[in-house]
Amino acid sequence: DSVVSLTEIFDAIQSLNSKQDTVFQKITRIESSIEITTAAVNSLSDTANRLLSDVATHGEKIGKAEASIQHMQQENVSLKSRVEELERYSRRWCLKLLGVKEREEENVRTITINHLARVVPRIKDKLEEAVDVVHRVGKQRPDGSPRHIIIRFATRRYRNIIWMEAKNSIYLRENALYVKESLSRADIESRNKLWPLVLAARKEGKKAGFSGPFAVINNKRIAANSAPHP
Repeated sequence: DSVVSLTEIFDAIQSLNSKQDTVFQKITRIESSIEITTAAVNSLSDTANRLLSDVATHGEKIGKAEASIQHMQQENVSLKSRVEELERYSRRWCLKLLGVKEREEENVRTITINHLARVVPRIKDKLEEAVDVVHRVGKQRPDGSPRHIIIRFATRRYRNIIWMEAKNSIYLRENALYVKESLSRADIESRNKLWPLVLAARKEGKKAGFSGPFAVINNKRIAANSAPHP
């Protein structure tokens, strides 16, 4: 009984071979699975690298776009400043006359020159040449109130003479007429912001007024964006 027969030995060898085949098949499947996983990892790695490259490219493009936008904004500010300065320069040749009643088929130029001659009689003979263009501003008003008159002068000299004389003109006060500077919208906004500062300075006895968009207090010019609170 202790002697193992050849048949048993052969069966044992066959069983061992079968187990080895099974193990080999499992190993083969594992190796195949590893290869597939490795390929998937490599593919994901390639995709991640492409995404990182795309992000870097897009980041560079966004950076360039932001720089371009910033440059355009700076140019826009510069252009706006230049346009405002050109408008301001053009308006330095002009004055506004307020309170002149409107009449049908009026000759607004003649009417205006007659008023200015009463304000500064000594230059009345020069006004025909000194006054370049005269017109009322905008459409007629439904309430019948007179539109402002814009006067453009041929020379700054006569414009400035009239402006200085108008400040204390008895004729204008008695006839409820007003001569004012022709200011741009930007200058009006600046003056409105600076007005409390000018008013406070005047109450303190300081010499305070305006020059263009600036407040001038005791000969010191102050811009609206740098004005301290009164």
